[in-house]
Amino acid sequence: MARLTPYHPSRRAFPPLPSDLRTQWEAIVPSVSGSLQYRPCSAALKSGPVIPCVYVIDAQAYIGTWGVWPQDDLGKLYVDVEDVASISESPFRLPVRFANELYRAGESGMGYSAFTVVLADATEAHFTSGGALDFIALPDGRSVADIVRVIPHSGRGQTQTPSPKYYWCLFGSGEGRGGSRRFV
Repeated sequence: MARLTPYHPSRRAFPPLPSDLRTQWEAIVPSVSGSLQYRPCSAALKSGPVIPCVYVIDAQAYIGTWGVWPQDDLGKLYVDVEDVASISESPFRLPVRFANELYRAGESGMGYSAFTVVLADATEAHFTSGGALDFIALPDGRSVADIVRVIPHSGRGQTQTPSPKYYWCLFGSGEGRGGSRRFV
């Protein structure tokens, strides 16, 4: 049986973002949730594969918001910045104006956001997401370019469209400022 144990995020130093990746990263317009800027990326790895959904983010900004390092959180996936060859904007990215609208609307409940995406032909897709909501997968034959609006706090009780798995990729140094609890 899982039990709660105290968690105190230590100071961690991740490799810096190399200058070529920083240029690519800065070209991606961030969505904003409070003081945190999300840049939803696609990351080509040096070993060849491409991960289409990756948040590349400064370590201090990450830990200041999330409170637990992604490598210590069983619910998060992580890729090392040293394994990344290039980054670009994710094709699964919710357009920034819609992501910002949802972030401004706040959570729908404790730790989650429910929202509906409306497409140009009036088709609706319903999503439930944790604190990060930039990555969505639309029905076959549809793309994020088809989105005409979002409806915050909508779609609970409807059939949910699964969101793609996403990864975190941290760079720089960060130190947690408080403790929390986690299941182990």
